[in-house]
Amino acid sequence: MIIRYVKLENIRSYLNQTINFPHGSVLLSGNIGSGKSTILLAIEFALFGIMRSLSGSSLLRNSKTKGSVELNFTLDNKSIIIKRTLKRQRGDVRQDSGFIIINNKKTEGTAVELKSKILDLLGYPKELVTKTKSLIYRYTVYTPQEEMKQILLDSKDYRLDTLRRVFQIDKYRRIRENSQIITREIKEKTKEFNGMIADLEEKKMQKNGRENELRNVITKVDELKPKVKAAESIVKEKKQSINQLEKRINELNDLRKKEEIADIRLKEKVMLVQNYKESIEVLNTSIKKLNTKIEKFEVEPIKENESEVEKLIIKKEKEYNYLMQKKVELTEKNNSLQKRKKGLQEEISIKLEESKNLILKKNMFDQLQHDISKKEYIKKKIVETEDEIKKINLMINENDINRKKSEEIKENISKNNKCPVCSQELTGEHKKYIADIENKKIKDYAENLKKENKRRNELKDNLKNLNLDLENTAEKEKKIIALKIEIKGLEQAGKEIVEKQKLFNKLSLEEDKIKKDFDIINSKGLDRIKNKISESKNLLKKIHKSNIMLNERQNIINLMDEKNKNREEILKNIASLKKGVGEINNLKIELDEKVRRFEGIEQNYKILKQNLEKAISDETLLAIKKAQLDKEAEGINKAIEGLEKEINEKLRIKEKINYLKQLKNWLDKYFIKLMSMMERQIMLRVYQEFNEFFQNWFNILMEEETISVRLDDEFTPIIEQNDYETSIEYLSGGERTSCALAYRLALNRVINDLIGGIKTKDLIILDEPTDGFSTDQLDKMKDVFDQLNTKQIIIVSHESKIESFVDSILRVTKSEHISKVF
Repeated sequence: MIIRYVKLENIRSYLNQTINFPHGSVLLSGNIGSGKSTILLAIEFALFGIMRSLSGSSLLRNSKTKGSVELNFTLDNKSIIIKRTLKRQRGDVRQDSGFIIINNKKTEGTAVELKSKILDLLGYPKELVTKTKSLIYRYTVYTPQEEMKQILLDSKDYRLDTLRRVFQIDKYRRIRENSQIITREIKEKTKEFNGMIADLEEKKMQKNGRENELRNVITKVDELKPKVKAAESIVKEKKQSINQLEKRINELNDLRKKEEIADIRLKEKVMLVQNYKESIEVLNTSIKKLNTKIEKFEVEPIKENESEVEKLIIKKEKEYNYLMQKKVELTEKNNSLQKRKKGLQEEISIKLEESKNLILKKNMFDQLQHDISKKEYIKKKIVETEDEIKKINLMINENDINRKKSEEIKENISKNNKCPVCSQELTGEHKKYIADIENKKIKDYAENLKKENKRRNELKDNLKNLNLDLENTAEKEKKIIALKIEIKGLEQAGKEIVEKQKLFNKLSLEEDKIKKDFDIINSKGLDRIKNKISESKNLLKKIHKSNIMLNERQNIINLMDEKNKNREEILKNIASLKKGVGEINNLKIELDEKVRRFEGIEQNYKILKQNLEKAISDETLLAIKKAQLDKEAEGINKAIEGLEKEINEKLRIKEKINYLKQLKNWLDKYFIKLMSMMERQIMLRVYQEFNEFFQNWFNILMEEETISVRLDDEFTPIIEQNDYETSIEYLSGGERTSCALAYRLALNRVINDLIGGIKTKDLIILDEPTDGFSTDQLDKMKDVFDQLNTKQIIIVSHESKIESFVDSILRVTKSEHISKVF
């Protein structure tokens, strides 16, 4: 991996800066606080995003809502660009989505997706996606200045835990811990399973007892089967005997039914003969009465024809109804004309009154038109005033910001004895000089603020008055619209008056025509027509009465003829019924003889029926007993099946217990010990390489025979000075830095050798690696750079001597809180 450039936008002290990195060794040179370390943190953020040790709020420039870092690097002959962005929301800084470009192919993604892609490209383990700190990057590529010595000063347990995670061998400890958790769970599960099979033998005994019960029940069922079969045979024989008797009884019942039917028919015929005789007597009496009525009938004849009278009545009624309907229609039409004429007169009066206001409304309209012609001028003045207020606001804000900056400079100068720009000592005279300059600026800014605030308030009052004028113009526009409608209505009213007057004249002509039609109807004599209709109806009633009497006499004659015919028919029916009665009596004698042949059969049927019921009862009792035994056997079978299922389940659990015991034994005796052995072997290999590289780098940096270093079994540096062990805390600043740098470089080499597939071996970043170094030690750094043999080394240092050891120099400066790189 070789870095080509990094682009920072609103990151800490950088506004918009692109920094190009050449191959070879590159020095970032500048004063303390100029922004050198910011570049290194920005590179780490571009690769891995926000982490616990690298928050968004520590990166995004104060007062800015957005920021970004774009990093370009080459890897495996690929040109890769990754960009990440920051956004300030609700007082918090969060990471926004970004993109990655590989050989001109752009892919957008979330922060996690970009991190996963980078880890894949760099050959780092995938599990680092969810980690809050990339230890491999921190200990192989870039370690911040404050963390370089920390690993030496931490406790041995914390240091060992960190190294395990860096070398990715902490998984063996996690495996051992997880295995111990599993063995505890196996123990608990075994205990649970033992409780579940505690009653296994008892269940087996219960099953044997149930099987004995089943055998006894089956024996009883076998003994009962022949008895049930014999009872079924007896019932079958008795049913056959009863069936034969039932057939004969059915024959007897058929004969008895025929006798009953014969009795009923005989009674019916006797009753009919009696009824017919009574009917003949009634008919004779009725015929006599009808003869008497015919002799008494007298009818007066009428000359007029009934149909002609009816036609005359219809004709006169039509004429009368037509004239009456016409009269009603004319009356209604006349009333309607009177109402319409009255309404038109009222409408014409109202419209004439309204038309008097037309001239007044037109004058008002012209005046309002003149007033609203000033609207555009008012709008223009409002826009000009608002723009002037915005300009004044910007000037006020600018003055306020400058005043605060001057106050901040005064405060910083009064608290610090060093210049924040050049880090030189400040004298009291210099402080007073700067304070006087800033006080004068603050006074000027305050006067400008007062002047501009006054001017802004005046403009705001003018703007308020202009807005009121604009609102009044809007109201007048609404009034113009209303007046237009009113004027148009009044002009229309004049036209409507002429039309309504024409309609009024037309209605008067129609009224005259209706009066003429009334005179014509009255001249035709409605009362005469009505009297003629009444006379014709009375005549028609007389004709109807005469016709009714003639029809009634003829009806009586017809009825008497019919009754004579009925009398003759009844006499014939009586003769036929008497013959039928004789035939029925002969049939009854024949049926009585057949019934006597079946004497005693019903008593025999009753006895057989009782015997069958007893046989069925005996059969039912035996069947119930057998069903009870079958049910009992079925219940026992189910109980046996349930016990067998429980026993089989408990046997399976017993097998599981044996398996779990074997698994626990294997984990305790073999697997956990194997993991410990593997961890020790790997740590031993790491220790040997680490110790060798650590001593080598330290000797290059120190080259003193009186001091030597080595690592103990827990990777703690052991320092020997003049053959006596001493603590790292008692070393000088340069010796302590040499020890930390040697540890850091050794760790870099071991990680790159141990973990295959890492693609950051061509890059190393050193942040202030020479803190406290003497001149001789600084000279040794050239040998370090040569032996590193890395394609790209980025060094952050304020030591000017290092400039002679490197291939390129990037100078970082800071002015007015803004950093720049040259």
